[in-house]
Amino acid sequence: MKFSYAWLKEFAKLKESPEALAEFLTLRAFEVETIAKTGKDWALDIKLLPNRAADASGHVGMAREIAALKNSKFAAPTTKITEAKEPAKNAVGVRIENKTDCPRYTARVMRGVKVGPSPAWLRERLETCGIQSISNVVDAANFVMLELGQPLHAFDAKKLNGGITVRRAKQGEKLEALDDKTYALNPEILVIADDAGAIAIAGIKGGKASGVHQGTTDLVLESANFDPVRIRIASQRLNLKTDASWRFERGQDPNQTALAVDRLAALIQNIAGGDILTGRADQYPAPAKPKTILLRAAYLERLSGMVIPARFIANALGRIGCRIKKQSKDGWMIEAPTQRQDLAIEEDLIEEIVRLWGYDKIKAVAPRIPLAPSPLAEEEAESRQWRERVRDLFVAAGFTENYQYHFTGEKLLAAFGVSAERLLELENPASAEFTHLANHPAHRLVWHAAENLRHAERVALFAVTKGFERRDNPTPAKPADETSYLAAVIATKQDRTPRQEEAFLGLKGALDEVLERLGIADHWYDDALTVGERAAFPAMHPYRAAKIMAGEQAVGMFAELHPDVAERLKLKGRAAFAQIRLDALARAAEEEYSFTAPPKFPAVVRDLAVVVPSDVRADDVEEIIQAAGGKLLADTDLFDYFESDELAAEGKKSLAFHLVFQSPERTLTDAEVSKALAAISAVLTEKDWEMRT
Repeated sequence: MKFSYAWLKEFAKLKESPEALAEFLTLRAFEVETIAKTGKDWALDIKLLPNRAADASGHVGMAREIAALKNSKFAAPTTKITEAKEPAKNAVGVRIENKTDCPRYTARVMRGVKVGPSPAWLRERLETCGIQSISNVVDAANFVMLELGQPLHAFDAKKLNGGITVRRAKQGEKLEALDDKTYALNPEILVIADDAGAIAIAGIKGGKASGVHQGTTDLVLESANFDPVRIRIASQRLNLKTDASWRFERGQDPNQTALAVDRLAALIQNIAGGDILTGRADQYPAPAKPKTILLRAAYLERLSGMVIPARFIANALGRIGCRIKKQSKDGWMIEAPTQRQDLAIEEDLIEEIVRLWGYDKIKAVAPRIPLAPSPLAEEEAESRQWRERVRDLFVAAGFTENYQYHFTGEKLLAAFGVSAERLLELENPASAEFTHLANHPAHRLVWHAAENLRHAERVALFAVTKGFERRDNPTPAKPADETSYLAAVIATKQDRTPRQEEAFLGLKGALDEVLERLGIADHWYDDALTVGERAAFPAMHPYRAAKIMAGEQAVGMFAELHPDVAERLKLKGRAAFAQIRLDALARAAEEEYSFTAPPKFPAVVRDLAVVVPSDVRADDVEEIIQAAGGKLLADTDLFDYFESDELAAEGKKSLAFHLVFQSPERTLTDAEVSKALAAISAVLTEKDWEMRT
């Protein structure tokens, strides 16, 4: 947002150069992004914080902020109005349908105005702030907005049919705006209307029919306060953003509307002539009152880490517009001004006091920590180390960690065929995609993999996250069970890999490696799933799914993605996913690890494919091979699973293994490896299984 250096000097009595002021503001309040020379003036582009729009989006507010920071004098502008005898209330009526949508609407009426070009000084001020001159009346409204931060609007009074009503738009209602575009309105959008229909989109854009033009002589000046959420919704729906909407979306002070409309009327009278009718047409159903906040001296010292003198605290609070209602040795009762909408709690006041005192005065002090951590702290540290260990192993296995929200929505639930019945619904969701707390984080991980597969041949993701499920007997203190999970997924594009089982077997191999390195040697996969277990995960493939077992304990599940789910996700390939309870995994891990020295002698690797009946488990085949291979067979890994139409017709499938032969004492000869392979072959032949090497 652009500010005029010369304009700020009128209120804050600045002595610094524009560059020095920019550096000062950046260090103490708001970042100044650029400084540009514009004519005889300088434009400072200041990155205003959203919660300071109510008090600092105008030159008066910014100058007040500078004066508070520098503890210097601040001169607020004064307004003197000469009014005609006719009351404004007789000339225009104002009605608000919903005080939440519009907390306040203030109007003034002028007669006999002459619309024309603006004086040079006014045009120069607007141009410095990046606003083009239009006419003296419109420029005056923009000038006061830039001065006080309060958006204003001028209607041609003779174009109005009856009084002014602030209401929601009617379905199908349309408005041709000042930008010559016609906008289709709906009941979500707030409008300013007369008896004939909408004349402006509230807080965003005026209507063309009621706009000020060269022949306008009578004016209705609007200075209002609107609900930020309502203005934000209208701006988003209409894809229409203006200087006014930016300010209203971030909140404005309703107590400022009268001052702003008076300031505008006086300025128009000065540059365009005319009479100002007596008084205002003002609807203010529930006036905003200053907040009262308790500020405790002990808490201020503890939070800031400093002892700040009470005299400075009182002075600092006064500089930002606060009033001390009551003071004692323990603290103060502070009344915060309504324009400082960012001051809502005790910590906000402490932040302001410390900011004015100076962040540079905060001494660097080493934190105090107990030498003997509590049992709870030790438990948390162990849990954190365990999670980091799991992360490191998956990264080492070629996976990328995915950070995800703990939320899900109806669209994602429908894609995976999951009911929201046992999920906790959010009262105020940020969007339709985040309406419930997620129970199975693997779902969103699969969705992310499907999206990423549009740009890659293969995607491997994992996440250490949480799942939430409604308890059978919920209580207000604990309505749901919270579980820490490890989720992983591999997705590959269709017909892009020589083996279509690469996702399924690739994930199985990664799980085997990680579990082994975690010390869970006694892990296996149980494909005998119950109806209830399958119902809990309807996204599992009907045939390629199993429980991950550690001994006799189930720690998670592992499956290929169901083809129907893949189709709903528009996944152009195949995916396999796993979800494991971290607490169960930690309990199953061996407490002590055994370490072996790296082998001194090279390994000999042979590949073996065996055709077996379809109902024979790969784990069983692997155990048979390992037992037959003897001591020289150091490792066996399944790397391929193949099932053609021809094999399926015979009720068979092909499994391929890497056989790693190695001795800790010597380099193996071909004869020794061949003898071991012959022993394996003899055992497999006894079972009538066909071998291919």
